[in-house]
Amino acid sequence: MTKIYRYKVFNLILHSEDLEIPDLPETKSKIKPDVEVKKEDSSLWPRLQETKEDTYFIKIAKEEIRLTIEGIGSLRITNGNKIAWDKHLTIPNRDILNIILGSGLGSILIQRKTLVFHGNALSKNGKAIICLGESGAGKSTLAYALTEIGWDLISDDLVAVKSNLVLPGIPRIKLWQDAVDAFKLDSDKLSRVRNKINKYILVDKKNYNMSKPIKIEKIYLLVNKKQSKIVEHSIDNQKAVFIGLRNNLFRPRFVRGLGKEGFTFQTITNMQNSLNVSILSLPNNINVMKKDLKKFDLIDNS
Repeated sequence: MTKIYRYKVFNLILHSEDLEIPDLPETKSKIKPDVEVKKEDSSLWPRLQETKEDTYFIKIAKEEIRLTIEGIGSLRITNGNKIAWDKHLTIPNRDILNIILGSGLGSILIQRKTLVFHGNALSKNGKAIICLGESGAGKSTLAYALTEIGWDLISDDLVAVKSNLVLPGIPRIKLWQDAVDAFKLDSDKLSRVRNKINKYILVDKKNYNMSKPIKIEKIYLLVNKKQSKIVEHSIDNQKAVFIGLRNNLFRPRFVRGLGKEGFTFQTITNMQNSLNVSILSLPNNINVMKKDLKKFDLIDNS
């Protein structure tokens, strides 16, 4: 007998057949789902015509994305309403779950014409900030440090934006071993992002009831310049703001392949004219950063 797990994420009702997703907020809603997650036999999926955005691991067609993750399995994301998955028998569910919660849900949002950034979003006193930056810039470390001093996590990895509002997403943070150690967390009690990889998942369960989109107050582009303290730099050039936001889109190849570039760039243009975007330099030392955050107001600092 099929068991249906019901969740709400990014203001979408998601039903997952026989695959529990403990990272997502549950819902008791019995209404028709916006998104379905189902196991399928990937060998039966129809062949797709090749496009210029295809790679060995990615195939893109109209309103469809196929992903092959070597050693793990495959996803087929279609029409903004279905994630079909298949995995190797010996692979734990956690490994395919992380692909579903990353590229899978990200593809769904792009197909549904939602602006998606690769970063995280947090809120305090009803106002939200978004933190963007390259891998290693310190996004997740900053996010966890902020939750320790009273900030609420809205979403990590995928940041979905509509009308200058952040949609409540996946309330978890992923930290590498060095950050886990610096925060004095017990890695033995945490789930790994993927089997045999020393990156861990911390689920922020207290925010499972966060249901309303939150107004964006500021966007930070994070850089790590090995400074001795946190430093904010304003950006006066609108072109630089546009480039900074564009460069932090989630899966630009998906955006291009699905024909959503026009919508995406127009939305970014509208955002850059109405939102405060700054560069934030972080110190390398986590303890120094934690100390600075107690006196550095990321919402009202001028």
